[in-house]
Amino acid sequence: MLHDAVESLLLLVADHYGVASPKFEDYWKVLSPKVPGGLIGFRGMQRLHRSRNDLKHNGVVPSSATIALAGSDAAAFMSATVQAVFTVDYTDVSMVDVVSQAKLRAQLRAAEVEHSGGKTRLAMVGTAPGSVDSRV
Repeated sequence: MLHDAVESLLLLVADHYGVASPKFEDYWKVLSPKVPGGLIGFRGMQRLHRSRNDLKHNGVVPSSATIALAGSDAAAFMSATVQAVFTVDYTDVSMVDVVSQAKLRAQLRAAEVEHSGGKTRLAMVGTAPGSVDSRV
């Protein structure tokens, strides 16, 4: 699944720059000249790609250490890439941003704030059916 997330981001970046989507390992050649500071993380993403292919095509289950390394490599790659391409802090990215109704989006944003402050119950109540204006 990490591989799918990384590849989805690469597809988004390619689309952002109007570049046709190449094979996975060729994204770095194609996108690095366009991304400010270049596209980072090639070796880590190459390891992730190889582990994914070994599992999918050969049934080779990666070790716990390989999985942990892939997780940190993917997180670093996605964070740096989102910042470089979209000038957005990766930790600030939220599905709330794609909600088109402004009032509902504001209520969901408020619920995110409550949840991040440890007030999960209050966040849930604020977005419960009946508490959200049905006219949004």
